[in-house]
Amino acid sequence: SSNEPADSPEPAEAIVQAAMPEPDTFADASTDPAHEENWPGASVLTVFEEPVAGEMTRRVTLLQPTDLPYPIRIEEFVSANGDILRSTEMVANRFMAKVDKNSIVNLESFAAAHGISLRKIGRDGLYRLQISTLEPDGVPLAIEKILQQADGILYAEPDYILRIALAPNDPEYADGTLWGMNNTGQNGGVADGDIDAPEAWDIRTSAANVIVGVVDTGVNYLHEDLIDNMWVNPGEDGLDSLGRDKRTNGVDDDGNGYIDDVHGINLLKLEDEPELAGDPMDDNRHGSHCAGTIAGRGNNGLGVVGVAWEAQIMGLKFLSKSGSGSNSGAAMAIQYAIDHGAFVSNHSYSGSQFSQTMRDMMRTANAAGHLIVAAAGNATDDNDLISAFPTSYQQENIIAVAAFDRTDRLADFSNFGSGWVDIAAPGEAVYSTTHNDTSSYNSLSGTSMAAPHVVGAAALLKAQFPNETHIGIKNRLLSSVRKNESAYSTILSKGFLNLNNALRTTSSSPYNDDFANAHVVVDEVEQVRANNYFATAEFGEPLHAGVNGNSIWYSYEAYSDGPPNRRRCFRQPPGYDYCRLYRGFRQFPHTGCQHR
Repeated sequence: SSNEPADSPEPAEAIVQAAMPEPDTFADASTDPAHEENWPGASVLTVFEEPVAGEMTRRVTLLQPTDLPYPIRIEEFVSANGDILRSTEMVANRFMAKVDKNSIVNLESFAAAHGISLRKIGRDGLYRLQISTLEPDGVPLAIEKILQQADGILYAEPDYILRIALAPNDPEYADGTLWGMNNTGQNGGVADGDIDAPEAWDIRTSAANVIVGVVDTGVNYLHEDLIDNMWVNPGEDGLDSLGRDKRTNGVDDDGNGYIDDVHGINLLKLEDEPELAGDPMDDNRHGSHCAGTIAGRGNNGLGVVGVAWEAQIMGLKFLSKSGSGSNSGAAMAIQYAIDHGAFVSNHSYSGSQFSQTMRDMMRTANAAGHLIVAAAGNATDDNDLISAFPTSYQQENIIAVAAFDRTDRLADFSNFGSGWVDIAAPGEAVYSTTHNDTSSYNSLSGTSMAAPHVVGAAALLKAQFPNETHIGIKNRLLSSVRKNESAYSTILSKGFLNLNNALRTTSSSPYNDDFANAHVVVDEVEQVRANNYFATAEFGEPLHAGVNGNSIWYSYEAYSDGPPNRRRCFRQPPGYDYCRLYRGFRQFPHTGCQHR
């Protein structure tokens, strides 16, 4: 449930029904070979070019994808020899804004005067704004205008594009075994290079009361291994006053803005086909694959088994058939999950552009006790240096997940980051449920496949420790990892998910609470996401750590001879922050961290 004030506006239909003419179309629309890989079959609406400084060209292309209900704007800066130096993708006719709660009427007036339609993304004054024209620079100009002319706008930003974090499904990945659950060395693997699922299942198999959101391409809720584990919206279940089945009566019975949202929502249908916005059926396979790893039905004699044999899977579709979507769609999906009681949600997608709206939604989720588990990405990038969102948002309720392979090493495609990627989980040749029919399965690879293992583990931990907070669950996951050499300099916790260890944890202290096991700083500069919730004083911790013992510890080797230096991070009262750590003789810049 949400901790929002009772007088917060309810997320529902657009509050302003401004006149909305049809978007401009172009008679010479054709497909675009230059963007065919990312947008197959998309129609080119227009292309605009202009010279800019340094012999560069700024090129703006408007496309209409075949599987998205909105057009896309691609802005590229091209060098004199044709190299693309920078590229950004956003929705071409809408943007996002946050307004002070006392200034909503100003936003409504501005929208009505400029032919803009509004839709609430969530609570706390977050809105999605759709402009009535389609021009190359329509969105940037609209953002500039609203910031200049509408009082009380805290920020406005483009609605950037997000994509599934899926690695290529090459033949060597697809062998059809659940090695990530139990690796006996089969097919060239390393024995016990897994999450120790069989041992953990001796403790607990079910998270039947835990609701898990899958923010993705949808979920095949009719699949034989998913149908019995699908969440059912109690407001759309049973009979209505006329004796009709609420699941299929074509009515928004619970008044949440979605019709017949029995198992979740489809945000791609919300504007043009609202009668279908309550149907999260997968048309890609990606979301269904994630769902099967989280909670494919166990012990039913069919197909696969998820990390949790039972859980309540909520389908939250915002990504299209080709795996693309927008930040506003992701934000609305998170709000829906919060409003309908989900404890944790899976986010197996990634984007390169920061969104203040998404960061605010992460904060809303944190305030509601909702855990965000996100794929780190598949570009072999260091996320400490190259941001990948949502994993790179500075928010304590995020768990960023890398992938390891059957040889018990970090996967060669996986992003990493000793400060910003928390944990690794199986992500190569993961066999799970798909969307083709009610009994289809396939092997996929990527950090997209790793994150659902952590979500399933979080669900089981919540079932095992029902009074534990979301931060406590995160701490248990990170403190119980199986240490691995390939993770030592690449993963914050320096290890891989171990379900058995996690279920056997006896406290929810942070992974680096113990002075004797301080987090070792390995890079020249390392920025870490950290919290000292549930930190304790333990034997051997220096007396100067404070009477409350709310300290977490970092260690580094100085460049001169001598023992390792240690620094402690603390906060009173306990909370979340991020620190920038330096090796050598650099001063420690964060006031919440002291050199000891």
